[in-house]
Amino acid sequence: MRTPQTLVDRTFLLASMAVAVSTAAFPSVKGYGTVLFQIVAFTAWTLLERVTSGEYASQHHGVLWILAALVNVFGFWILGVPLWALVRNSSQSIALSALVGFCVLYIASLFWLYPATVGP
Repeated sequence: MRTPQTLVDRTFLLASMAVAVSTAAFPSVKGYGTVLFQIVAFTAWTLLERVTSGEYASQHHGVLWILAALVNVFGFWILGVPLWALVRNSSQSIALSALVGFCVLYIASLFWLYPATVGP
């Protein structure tokens, strides 16, 4: 039996998709980026390097950014899923505000908040 999706559930899915789509802007990041950007990008690069080789990871950026999108969404879900589980049965306006606010904070942390001052 399929359970009906509520607006809060759809908002969580849309927020997850927004985080995944935000990965498309990764190649345009200049300098060292932010701390969260480095965590996501270097985790994706390390995973790809471990499965293939460092040379492959350095030369196949398309595969790297697809993997980075997955890492990015999983990073969002680390706090997003518990937040969604806590607020989904509360007031709809509170739940929507919390999920949208967290999505905005996460994406802002990827590109603007907490700039990294050092890099590889």
